[in-house]
Amino acid sequence: MGNAQELSNFSSFINTEKYISNTGKIAKSNFKFLEKIGRGGFSQVWKVLYTKYNKIYALKKMYKIEIIDKKCENDIIIELSFLSRIHHPFIVNTYFAFQDSDYLYLVSDYFPQGDLRYQLIHNKVYNEMQVKFIISNILLGLDYIHTNNIIHRDIKPENILIDKKGYLAITDFGVSRYKKDDNHNEKSGTPGYMAPEVLFEKNHGFEVDFFALGVIGYELIFGKRPYTKMKKSELQEEMISKEVGIKLEELPKGYTLNCMNFINKLIKRKPKERLGAQNIEQIYNHKWLSDIDFKKLYNKKINSPLKLFINPDGNYDKKNVNFNKYLFLTPMTKNRYLNLKLYKEDFETYFKNYYFYFNEFDLFDRKNTEIINKFKNPHRYYNEKNDNDSKNKYENNISIDDYDSTDILSFANTGKIIFGTKKICFDKDNIMDIENNELLKDGKSLDASFLDSNKKVINAIDNNSFRKKLGEFIKL
Repeated sequence: MGNAQELSNFSSFINTEKYISNTGKIAKSNFKFLEKIGRGGFSQVWKVLYTKYNKIYALKKMYKIEIIDKKCENDIIIELSFLSRIHHPFIVNTYFAFQDSDYLYLVSDYFPQGDLRYQLIHNKVYNEMQVKFIISNILLGLDYIHTNNIIHRDIKPENILIDKKGYLAITDFGVSRYKKDDNHNEKSGTPGYMAPEVLFEKNHGFEVDFFALGVIGYELIFGKRPYTKMKKSELQEEMISKEVGIKLEELPKGYTLNCMNFINKLIKRKPKERLGAQNIEQIYNHKWLSDIDFKKLYNKKINSPLKLFINPDGNYDKKNVNFNKYLFLTPMTKNRYLNLKLYKEDFETYFKNYYFYFNEFDLFDRKNTEIINKFKNPHRYYNEKNDNDSKNKYENNISIDDYDSTDILSFANTGKIIFGTKKICFDKDNIMDIENNELLKDGKSLDASFLDSNKKVINAIDNNSFRKKLGEFIKL
């Protein structure tokens, strides 16, 4: 059954990371399967009801034997290592992961409007304001990912989901990896959205995601990708022969020169010439995005300009979703699957730690789940409460009401924070940050009197008692 040394190395990787441990709190029986809404390479996606809280989620069901057969074990585990730590409004967030003898299950946010590909099929024409809105949504998600040194590597319309308010979020971290100097062998991606440096097996960085962002923008404007070939060799030849860009005479009516310039700079063949090559601020600061209030966008206070196609039976391709490929397996594939079943106990080693439990209702009820520190959020100062410019937050006598829990931690022993007799509001993500960094490691918990789990606030009864409790909590 496979390479024994490879299995040993991978098992060692899991034991070293220790990013999750099975608490046994969640299982398939906790969910009511409502309808199938998607299909992947080795997965089905279901709309499910989490019966405990009567809440709708999307559940991805993955066949273990097929994962092993396609040698995707590493991708699956690394993906969960990311998903168990990320949380952002423009990312499809994950809440549970568990397994049974045959399948892995991943439970995430449910997006009723389907993916951007589905909308592209039914809405072929987008105006400039709509294109700008879509690009800005994806940009916020990419900023969060890149801040945490992750390259997504498969940005495409199928991996951009749309919520009920018409906002978009990035999903599918199956081929995502941490950025490193030598990654020329990592060729994952989708032809047509794949940057030239990946296609030609060169070392690559965050610029590959910016290239894909530009391709999406081009596709929204023209209804096709800038490079149209699908075979790798043909796509390479197409890219070598010419650098595609929007020409002035091709620009559709209603689109500006700034839009043309923005897209053309994103789809540059040479990564060093691409918009965002120096840093993502280059993209934010482009003239085309100058009228976007990213703070309002982050808080979803801008009305979405998208005119979504709404199918009352569900925004997904029923023909694709209901296709059962297992009825059409070749004899050779069936034999491979049967042989793999003989070694079931061996390959279970790969998935032994495939478990994640995020209880968003009882924030401190996670003492048996070990999770590496949650990722940094570059947009935390976009929180609606923070009306002051972030450059002023290092001044003396800052009101505690203006800042989130990370600010409280950073100023706790400087004497610059005013602890008054008031409620101190904590951003949910940062409560979880504190929990993951301190509470779970030491097995401590805040006093119940300090936590109002319904409103997610900490009550500061008086200056001294709160400071003492906070000091114990973060080991001041």
